[in-house]
Order: sequence, then structure tokens, then C-alpha cells
Amino acid sequence: MDTRQATVDPGGRAHHLLGALEVTDTDAAQRSALARLLDHLPLQQRALVWLDAYEDHYRGQLLRTLSRHQPEQPDAPPRAQVVCCIDPRSEGLRRHLEALGNYQTLGFAGFFAVAMRYRDLAGGAARAQCPGPITPRHTVTERPTPGRQRAAERSLAGRRVLAAIEHSLHTAKDDLLAPFVLAESAGWLAGPLAAAKTFAPRAAGATRAWGARRITPDPPTEISITDVLTPEERAATAETILTLMGLTRGFARLVVFCGHRAHTDNNPYQAALDCGACGGHPGGPNARTAAALLNDPLSAKIT
Repeated sequence: MDTRQATVDPGGRAHHLLGALEVTDTDAAQRSALARLLDHLPLQQRALVWLDAYEDHYRGQLLRTLSRHQPEQPDAPPRAQVVCCIDPRSEGLRRHLEALGNYQTLGFAGFFAVAMRYRDLAGGAARAQCPGPITPRHTVTERPTPGRQRAAERSLAGRRVLAAIEHSLHTAKDDLLAPFVLAESAGWLAGPLAAAKTFAPRAAGATRAWGARRITPDPPTEISITDVLTPEERAATAETILTLMGLTRGFARLVVFCGHRAHTDNNPYQAALDCGACGGHPGGPNARTAAALLNDPLSAKIT
């Protein structure tokens, strides 16, 4: 709607307003009353009035939506319960899941009340998977599933190959003469790749992910908790998880802990896109550890 107006005459302003609102069924008395009302409104305050009207409209629409009668929840337990991180990016997933039918979603901090240090299958230094102010006491390690050691070794070998290639490229870029040789020898390949990442980033990312899965297939692994936590600690942590998220009754047959992570290129703030409650790391390890604690038969007996 064009709110600009050249005239300061109240009659002209009234005519302009009625035209903007597409109001045609008015008589002379109504137009005169509107002109007198606009005469008391300084021209400089017109934008503020439009802003107040817009905010009032939005506020009224929001309040009507919130006060709308919500359908009663069925007495039967939900078919599944999905616990997501309270990150706003999870809200779309939760909304679509609940729209499918009798599914319940819950929001909770993405570390799922499991403060730990985590060492993945590749080994190396353990990283803190918890909010910054918390100091974890236990280190949880990812291990191959029994009987799948060969698959884990294949995945680790592929990771080492990719890491060696990446290290060689970075070393060549930092050399004095190697960048010129690299540009002449590999420029024909780098150009199309850069164009694909620019004009078709989704397809390029899917192709790269497919190649990575071929080189480093994800092996079946498990999270070891029995050699890290005593039965009493496992039971106490499991009880804390359920109590803090308010999930103490009405359990579904399937309860899913949904962690999240992000994929990005050339972004120095990549950690800010992962799970903040997990110290800027992916939330998958915490979700797997929480599920392992709650599925532990000994913890269920103690609690």
C-alpha cells in the first residue's frame, strides 16, 4: 500500500486514504468526518499510525491463534515420542512430525543431561560434549560393534586417506612454488568443482557426501557406558534425564533422542552451527549415550 501523499489538504488526505483502503460506499458526511479526523493528525505522525495499525493487527492475529481451542490429547499413549534439541531449527521437524498423527515431540537441551567427554572411533583427544560452564567427569568412547572390527578398520583407513590428501593440499598451498604447479595441473578440475559448488551447492554436496561414504563407510559402532559409569551412576543419570525433560509417565513404545549437527563450507563459525548445548559439537554422541543409559537393563532395575 502506498502511504505517500503529496497534498496536506484534509479533504485530499481523506480521499487518498479511502482510495488506499478501496472504500467506495461513503457519503459526503462520512468523508467530511474523516477529513476532520485527519485534520487533527499531523502529517509527520502518519507513518507512526500505520506502524501502530500493523502491530495491532499482528498482535490481534497472534492472540486469536493462541487462544484457539486446542484439540484434546487422546488417552492412548503416543505412537512415538521424539526428544529434540531446543534449537529453533528443530521446530520445523517437530511441527511436521506432530502433524502426521499421534506423535509427541519434546524439547530439551541437546546434550540430554549427559555431561561427558567423548572420544570417537578415530581416537585422539576427547572433546567436551556439554555446556561450557559444566566440567564433565567421565569420558565415553565409541567402539566397533562386536564382530564388525574389519568394517571399522576399513572406515578408519579411508579417513586416513582423506586426511592425507587434505594435508597435502594445504601443504602445497603454503609452499613458495607448489601453488603455481598445483594451479596448472589441477586447475581444470578445480574450476568445474568451484562452479558446481556455487551454482548447484546441494547437488555438489550430495555428490561429495556420496563419495565420502564410499571411501569411509560408517561402520556399526556402540557407545561404551558399562566401563565408565557404575550401575548406581547409570541409574541416577537415567533418572535425571527423564525427570528434567518431564518424561516420567505416558511412555510410548518408541522414544527417540534426536541430536543435530551442521554442514558448511569455508565458514570460520562452523562450531556455532552445531549443537550449542554440546559445546559447539554435533549432538549425536549425547543422544546415543542417553539412549544407551535408558536402555540399560541394570539401570531399569535400580530405578
